[in-house]
Amino acid sequence: MARAREEGETTVVEVIGAGTVGRATGIVLEEWGNDVVFKDVDEHVRTSLRKEGYRAEPPSEAVEADLSLVCVPTPSGRDNNLSTDHVESAVQTLAEQDPGVLAIRSTVPPGTTERLADMHGIEDYAVIPEFLFEDTALDDLRRCDLMILGSGSAEATETVKRTFKPDITGFIELQPVEAEMIKLVTNSFSATKISFANEMWRIADSISGADPDTVLSAFRRISPWMGPEMGLEGGWAYGGHCLPKDTKGFKRWAETRVEIPTPQLRGTIRENSLMKESDGVPEAPEASPSRSVKSDN
Repeated sequence: MARAREEGETTVVEVIGAGTVGRATGIVLEEWGNDVVFKDVDEHVRTSLRKEGYRAEPPSEAVEADLSLVCVPTPSGRDNNLSTDHVESAVQTLAEQDPGVLAIRSTVPPGTTERLADMHGIEDYAVIPEFLFEDTALDDLRRCDLMILGSGSAEATETVKRTFKPDITGFIELQPVEAEMIKLVTNSFSATKISFANEMWRIADSISGADPDTVLSAFRRISPWMGPEMGLEGGWAYGGHCLPKDTKGFKRWAETRVEIPTPQLRGTIRENSLMKESDGVPEAPEASPSRSVKSDN
């Protein structure tokens, strides 16, 4: 339940989990004028934070906070699922302490935050995913001016904005499940970009006279598809003359002529086939649906 605040009163934020994300978030929020309390199960972490001048408590210590930020890890389980055990434990402990607004900053499967809020009777909750690099987390957040905010209530929206403003000037407001999804989409896209570049690098490296670094450097500079929104609308297959024939032809050439495996190209072609099937378009080399992304070059 959100607590009543006096006009001009400093926002109190508790950060549960003082790893890379929690530590950076708490430090920067205090720099931005909030009253921050770190919580962590590790006594060594708490001692280190206290030596640096921050307040640090165990998770069992109740704090009358306006905003409770859950920043605990979600490691891979044995079956490669994201383990939400730490998040669930943190939310259960907070629920027993009657939190103000609960905000999940940990990376969780879509639907997790709403499920836990319903389970524990928490009315005001939000998802505010982070997009920080481990080595530069503090500076990344200090430079940040746009935030994803998936909110379950008006009170949660107002509290998160009050906490991060005026330094964060823009908020993309979504449903909590959409905010959870965006973090996973972002990380999956980043991994896909790297894997695609590596596949192209391996092919170029196998060709006599081709420098793979030069090929990728030139590609980054000249390709119209490197624009921030090109090809990222989603919901339809690519078509036209060149994209279908060139992806299939390049895959075939790489696998048969230079004997380089092409899992990325195979996945690209397969995904396009699945999208055509879901769109009711028959999979055929000459198919060029009206809703396709077309290229005639």
